[in-house]
Amino acid sequence: GIDDIQILQRPDNGKLANCLENDTMMLYHNCINVLENYTLAHYPETALLKKKMQNLGGEWTLMSGSGPTVFTIFRSVSDAERASEILKDDGYEAYWTETMA
Repeated sequence: GIDDIQILQRPDNGKLANCLENDTMMLYHNCINVLENYTLAHYPETALLKKKMQNLGGEWTLMSGSGPTVFTIFRSVSDAERASEILKDDGYEAYWTETMA
């Protein structure tokens, strides 16, 4: 069960706080969802969704919470819109939005 999953990585909260102020790409690469190890292994459809989003050009893709929600960061709105439409055509519920600066 989930209690038996080994947590291989944990987020470095100090580094994350520094990245919020200075380097958002470093922030993305230091965000870790420790529940992914369990969910992706036991729910292959969530792992497939994550892989599809990466293949659509997502710069950084992560499961949100305990799943099955997955999100990704795109370099442009047009890339996000295109990926959203492709995912919808594949039967997923998909949305795109812009980050606030």
